Amino acid sequence: MSLVPTALKGYSVLAQDVTDLADGTARAFTVPGWPSPSYSPVIHHAPHPPRREGLDAIGDYLNHRWGAAAPATRLLVPRAVQPEPGDLPGGWHAEERPLHILVLETVTAPLPEVHDGLHVRLGSVNDAADAEMFAATVAAGFPGYPRDEVLRVLRTADTKDELVLVTSGTSDEPVATISVSVKGDIAFYNWGAVLPAHRGRRLFRLMEQVCLRRARDLGATHMVCVTRSPHVLGANRPHVEMWIYQNNPPSPWR
Repeated sequence: MSLVPTALKGYSVLAQDVTDLADGTARAFTVPGWPSPSYSPVIHHAPHPPRREGLDAIGDYLNHRWGAAAPATRLLVPRAVQPEPGDLPGGWHAEERPLHILVLETVTAPLPEVHDGLHVRLGSVNDAADAEMFAATVAAGFPGYPRDEVLRVLRTADTKDELVLVTSGTSDEPVATISVSVKGDIAFYNWGAVLPAHRGRRLFRLMEQVCLRRARDLGATHMVCVTRSPHVLGANRPHVEMWIYQNNPPSPWR
């Protein structure tokens, strides 16, 4: 298994617009309505650092795609390629912390129903009660993110989507949630949120295991996720590290 192509396939699961840039050395993934830069990245996959003309091509694409509303964007570059801050056009800089893209094999196993006194179940984005519980938990974990747009994209994406809902065993109050989306043989999980009072109980790993098992049931052989935290990495967890180039207004194509 080649990690970078599999990681790219993971990014394309929810994307509604995938565009190759700069003679195929970079690829833009656009998920309309989702907050950039989290889910509107450009991934550079050439064996050399991005050059000014490549960044100009990305700028031209963003300007053509969004005009004056072009969002701030992350350019992800394999970590083996060292950033060259002095060569970056105005508005671009390289962040110090890398992004980790995990590529995990899905698992055939029964889904857990109870964990540490909590209930674990699958939900549907098209069920009003499930969707509200998911959106409220995500909003508590990611303040300021547009919860209605998150639900809209999941509902309109050409994917098989399910929610993992972790609730209190006594009151059915939400504790944690995550979504898993499958297209073909690749799954992508994201929006993993654990309410502050329940952090430290390994609930993210629990939800990840549920996603790995459910994704296999839905036909996926691998699952991809992204994280800035090195704490989720470990032995036998293949991942790609990416340098992050961030552009901020004002940028040369505005």
